[in-house]
Amino acid sequence: MQKRKTTTNLDICKDILSVFTSKNSDFTKFDNYFKIKPLRTSITLDIQVRIEELQKKIRKKLGIQKQNISFEFHQMPEYVDLDLMTTSPIHKQSFLLHSSEGRDKIEALELMLKYVNDQLYIEDSYTIQWKLVGSDKIHQSYFRAKNIMDALDKFYFGRSVNSVITYSVELNPIS
Repeated sequence: MQKRKTTTNLDICKDILSVFTSKNSDFTKFDNYFKIKPLRTSITLDIQVRIEELQKKIRKKLGIQKQNISFEFHQMPEYVDLDLMTTSPIHKQSFLLHSSEGRDKIEALELMLKYVNDQLYIEDSYTIQWKLVGSDKIHQSYFRAKNIMDALDKFYFGRSVNSVITYSVELNPIS
């Protein structure tokens, strides 16, 4: 019968001391004592779950299917920028719905959800008639915006002004 080795506090201290005094330090020994990896994985999963929950709430509020909405995160030095893009199932073109920024992805999504819940439908509605250069088909797209320039900014976001011919921008009547 083999004796089971028990780890004492002295053994742990010796391991820690050997890591700091050795030239080829192996910090993975700490994982056994402090359970570092499972904690990191748990936090990462919690963050990912929260991000997915917020994205689902936004999609549900807008009534847009998952394949027609895109959450584009841009990591800046001091914050995270989020551009919410929607894609028309009719003409397959993507347009900016709104941008928000936060300290991290979760805060940017929370601010986006607040915008969708509280401000989106307060803004005016605009219809833009347009076609792609080289195409014969005229399309209509609808935007919520503070003013006509904001609607055009959302329309042209991420595309060249020379790639699209704009026929009209119209403020829709309040219903």
